[in-house]
Amino acid sequence: MCCYSCSSKWMCWCGFHVTTASLIVAWINVLAGIYGFVSVINLLSYNLYIFDIINTISGILLLCGSVPIIVGEMRGKRTSKMYRPFLIITVISLAFIALAVIIATVLLFTIERRIYAFDFYYLWSYTFPLIVSIWLYSIVYRAYKFVQQNEEQKNGGQYGPNVKQYQQNANATAKVI
Repeated sequence: MCCYSCSSKWMCWCGFHVTTASLIVAWINVLAGIYGFVSVINLLSYNLYIFDIINTISGILLLCGSVPIIVGEMRGKRTSKMYRPFLIITVISLAFIALAVIIATVLLFTIERRIYAFDFYYLWSYTFPLIVSIWLYSIVYRAYKFVQQNEEQKNGGQYGPNVKQYQQNANATAKVI
């Protein structure tokens, strides 16, 4: 093993390190957000549905969560804080997607009408983004944990750079007691 960061724990299935994969995920989110925003602008001349507005808002939020990852990686100042906006926004969107899947599933089997294959397509159209979002979240979360662990090692562990000072204070306190 060449280094700690090359262990299989920090590698994705595609062979990239999790920090590189999270950068790719951030760029994909930026491109998807721009595409969604442009498509909604094109739809403004037609009828605009609530679904389009929700997609626009989620695209803008994903842009806001992805930009810190991209900027941090490009500037070479990788910190665990740059992953937090993406993780928080993704958890909130995962909760909404999961709620939509649950509601769609309940409605699919409770509405008194025939169930067609088309209805299952709608259920799949909610479930597939949920699965992909969870997978992408796990990549960025592992990158967050990797960077956080490296920060702790760089700062001298759990207690920061002044571990000796902490130990001396703890020993002095123990002698007094």
